[in-house]
Amino acid sequence: MEDVNQVITLVDDNGNEIDFFFLDVIEYDGKEYAALIPVDESEDGDEVTILEAKRNADGEFDDMIGISDEAVLNAVFELFIKNYNEDED
Repeated sequence: MEDVNQVITLVDDNGNEIDFFFLDVIEYDGKEYAALIPVDESEDGDEVTILEAKRNADGEFDDMIGISDEAVLNAVFELFIKNYNEDED
């Protein structure tokens, strides 16, 4: 498990840096996805951002990629919610 609630900084398509809390890593269909929430709640409110997470040779995440397949995004989000609810119990 990665460091949950650590802050990571991502750069959007316009070159703007956005800080996110790292919530969880979700494995789905042989890939890893990161669940993130903006540190600045005014960015997206309480919306969870899910991105495909790529690891480098050292096993560290070094790239986050948007998900264009809505079915994959929904499936990963459902797994995140399931994991989150299990952690709350």
